[in-house]
Amino acid sequence: MEGRVGKDFLLAFIFASVLVAGRYFVGDKLSRYFGGLLWRSDKLGYLHRHSILVDRFFFQAVADYQLKQFKKKRNSKDEILQTGLWKYSRHPNYFGEIVMWWSLAVMVLPINYGGLAFISPVFITFLLLKVSGVPMLEKRYEGNEAFDVYKTKTPVVFPRFL
Repeated sequence: MEGRVGKDFLLAFIFASVLVAGRYFVGDKLSRYFGGLLWRSDKLGYLHRHSILVDRFFFQAVADYQLKQFKKKRNSKDEILQTGLWKYSRHPNYFGEIVMWWSLAVMVLPINYGGLAFISPVFITFLLLKVSGVPMLEKRYEGNEAFDVYKTKTPVVFPRFL
């Protein structure tokens, strides 16, 4: 059963990725030909839209990399990563993920039924903030003194510099 769930997840993930990518590229082509309602339709606008997506993907990737490196070097499981992007947010990888999904939705907004694309970021944001992401990790570190101090000075997901 466990192996089957993994295969089902992988298939669902690949299918969802293809749908999102297809929607993204179709939306991009249409916005370049017909112009967008929310942004410039010239090359500068094109670069700006894509830089938001790439920037947030990079933010998420850097946060994940910093966490992976920290886990390799830490002395105890009670230690908390408080440097790099983790200095500004307790879950910077989730911040990058959330903003990336919202930027994809904004990109396809000008095409027919593009507003439906907002279902995905709303769902992902809800899951990460209320169900599987933040609540599970915060509960795991409940009672950890270092984490309790970290919680008092660091916002949950959205960095203060926003």
